[in-house]
Amino acid sequence: MESIQWLMEWYQAQCDGDWEHSNVIEINSLDNPGWSLKVDVGDTKHSSKTLDLKEFISDDNWFQINCDGTTFKAFGDSSKLILLCEQFRSFINQ
Repeated sequence: MESIQWLMEWYQAQCDGDWEHSNVIEINSLDNPGWSLKVDVGDTKHSSKTLDLKEFISDDNWFQINCDGTTFKAFGDSSKLILLCEQFRSFINQ
């Protein structure tokens, strides 16, 4: 749960009266089942960072994470929501 608290605090730190109107953080469920996390980072100091991680062990144990410098996108099985948030935190703190 610490990573969810961190995500809320990171979001609050980005809110400047402008950023929050054109950038989003989205957490959604997937129908396979699983989770997705999408964070706009293009208008932050992390806009030039890229990432590409993938792990597939089985249909019930997988995740995929990438960032093209503007959007951090993470997907994972139904047990991976905290891991996706932790990976975003790690990406920001690099």
